[in-house]
Amino acid sequence: AEEELHHVSLGNASVASPFTSRKTSIRCCKDILQQGRCTLVTMIQIYKILGVNCLVNALVLTKLHQKGVKQGDRQMTAVGMVVAGLFLFVTRGKPLTKISPRKPPSSVLCKETLLSMTVQFAIHFVAIMTVTYMSDVYVDPYDPSAMVPDGPFNPNTLNTATFLVTVLATINTFVVNYRGRPFMENLTENKLLFRSIQACYA
Repeated sequence: AEEELHHVSLGNASVASPFTSRKTSIRCCKDILQQGRCTLVTMIQIYKILGVNCLVNALVLTKLHQKGVKQGDRQMTAVGMVVAGLFLFVTRGKPLTKISPRKPPSSVLCKETLLSMTVQFAIHFVAIMTVTYMSDVYVDPYDPSAMVPDGPFNPNTLNTATFLVTVLATINTFVVNYRGRPFMENLTENKLLFRSIQACYA
């Protein structure tokens, strides 16, 4: 018996336990489907949010580095804490009581997900390039304090505008990529996430 236990993986017991229930109802099977679909959809939307945000941040940092401008440590720390809180609230989404006949995406690399991320990044790309082009006019290229790549942080029009665009793009990715029905509760029903996003926009 002990040798057989060594061949049992840690997840087998949790997966098999509902099917070993002594109750006459099949509610346990429904619970597995509901929780599994909700978990799958939540993980896919988290990967989408991370993917789009990474592309946006890489683009912004590249543009700033080309101009010798940097972002403030306090600003980035504050944004990081807000994003961490939003990710926590995303995972608080609950499954619906009724199982939808529609199937959720089977993988993060499905066509729907990749197309969505591509379109989102294209929109953010146009917005960031437009803002950096408009802000670059107000930056003095002969100011030595603002154009040192490894120097101290000095606020100017360019890094302020790109910071605001980055924050707005980050919040928008949470709003756009939150899946909601028919697999889990909608954004307005996830009170913690909905109130947090409202506070961020305010």
